[in-house]
Amino acid sequence: MHVHSITKAPELFRDFILTSFSAIASSSMSVDSRVHDQGIVRHMPTERCSNNSIIQLVIKPAGCSQTWNQLLWDNLLWSRRLAIDKRIWSRVSHSSNPEIYKDVDSDLSFKEIYLRCSPDALKNPKRGATTAFHQVSTVLKYLIPKKAPKAAMFGPGLESSTSGIVLKMMYEDNDSFSRVAMFPGQFDGMGAGMTLKLTDGHHFHLSVLYSASKREREQNNPQNRLARNHLFSQQQGAQGSDEVQYQLQPALQQLCHTLNAFIFVVDASGTKEMATSPRLPAVEVVEELNLSSLTRPWMVMDCVVDNLVNVAVGIQWMIEMCQRK
Repeated sequence: MHVHSITKAPELFRDFILTSFSAIASSSMSVDSRVHDQGIVRHMPTERCSNNSIIQLVIKPAGCSQTWNQLLWDNLLWSRRLAIDKRIWSRVSHSSNPEIYKDVDSDLSFKEIYLRCSPDALKNPKRGATTAFHQVSTVLKYLIPKKAPKAAMFGPGLESSTSGIVLKMMYEDNDSFSRVAMFPGQFDGMGAGMTLKLTDGHHFHLSVLYSASKREREQNNPQNRLARNHLFSQQQGAQGSDEVQYQLQPALQQLCHTLNAFIFVVDASGTKEMATSPRLPAVEVVEELNLSSLTRPWMVMDCVVDNLVNVAVGIQWMIEMCQRK
C-alpha cells in the first residue's frame, strides 16, 4: 500500500505501519525498542485527527504530533516499504532506479528515495511543475515539428509466448497504433519495417530483428542458441585459442548507425519454477541486464501482449527521449 493512497483512512495508515514493522520484526535491530512493542502505533490518536489532518500529515508532517512526524520519516519503515513495493512497480527507468542511490551512497532518506522512484508518486500531478512557463513550453513542444525516431525491436521475447506483440502492434487493428506506411530494408534487405502512429499523433519507424528463421524459432530449442543467431557472425579467437567470438553482422552494424532506439523484448510471464511470483519484476530485469551501467536513457516497462497495455506508454517515453536531442 502506497502512502498517497491511504490519506483518507487513518486506520489503514496505522495498519500499514503495523504491517511494515511486523515484517521486519525478525531483523537484527530490535523493533520493540523503536516502537515500544508497537504500543505507540496501536494507540495512535486517530480519533483526535480528522481525515484532513491526516492528509496534511502526509504533505506537511510538522503540522501534526511529533509521534506521527517520527513515524512518517522512520527510515527503517521506509526501507522495508521500498524493498517490498519496488518488486511490483510496473516501470523502472534510468532516473527512477532505487539502486542508483545506493551506488553513489546517497544521503537521501529511504522515504525521499521512495518518492523519487515510485511510479505512483511520479505521476502525481502535484509533484510536477505547474508554472505558466511549463504549460506554455509543453504546448510549444508539440507544435514544433520533430523527426520521427527509428527503433529496432529484438530479443528473446520474440521467440516465446510473447512473440505475438509484433502481430498485435503492426498487423492487427488496435486502439494504440495505426499503420501509416511500410519501408524496405536498406542494408542487404535488413531493416525493413513499418511506420506507426500513436493516438496522440506521434509517428515512429519500427523494424523487427529476428535472430533466426520462423521455422527455427518455432522449434524453440534453447540449446546452442547463440550459434544459430543470424544477427551475429562467428569469428576465430586469438591464435592458439579455441574460443569462438561473436560480432554483429556487417549489415546489422550499418543499420544500428541509423537507429535512435532499441526495444528489447523479454518474456516476463510466470513459469512453473516461479510459482510464488506470477511474473519477473521490472527491477529484477534491470539487475539481470545490468542496465544501471548504461550511460543512455533506458526504461523497463511491464506490458501485456494480449491488449498492448503499457506498450504505447513505453513508446511515448521512447519518442520523448529521442526528440530531446
